[in-house]
Amino acid sequence: MEIVLGIGDYAVSNQEADVIKTYALGSCVAITLYSPLRKVLAMAHIALPTSTVDPHKSKASPAHFADTAIPMLFDKMYFEYGCLKEELVIHLIGGSKSTWETDIFNVGERNILAIKKILTEMGLNWTAKETGGSFGRTVEIDVATGTPKVNRYPIDLAAKS
Repeated sequence: MEIVLGIGDYAVSNQEADVIKTYALGSCVAITLYSPLRKVLAMAHIALPTSTVDPHKSKASPAHFADTAIPMLFDKMYFEYGCLKEELVIHLIGGSKSTWETDIFNVGERNILAIKKILTEMGLNWTAKETGGSFGRTVEIDVATGTPKVNRYPIDLAAKS
């Protein structure tokens, strides 16, 4: 089954036939946690680095923020599926730099830095599979292999105005 995530969504699956996919990663970052030993996959489509900007939203949609998404995903992997830190393969995809000259917020870069900091503090290793740049991405990953497939495309500035 194909599971499609929107912004701030997450999914966890141990069904080898499942594929988790998310579209339109610009400054957002998809984080995947995969246990090859147990064939369990988790993905979140993270929009912002910190939940302090909207604590109410962080409770309703914890995957929207890096500081709430990562601990939540790890807890689900550990408590619900028995996955240990040492067996997880973690990929980061997205975090593009805005091509807008007036973008002073650098959300993509801030997302990547926040995620790496949180992973380091939690003692989790990761691979920045496909981060940065100035283009959008779609990523899909199947539970059977845990291998991300990433498609890049130019960010259409006209669509943002």
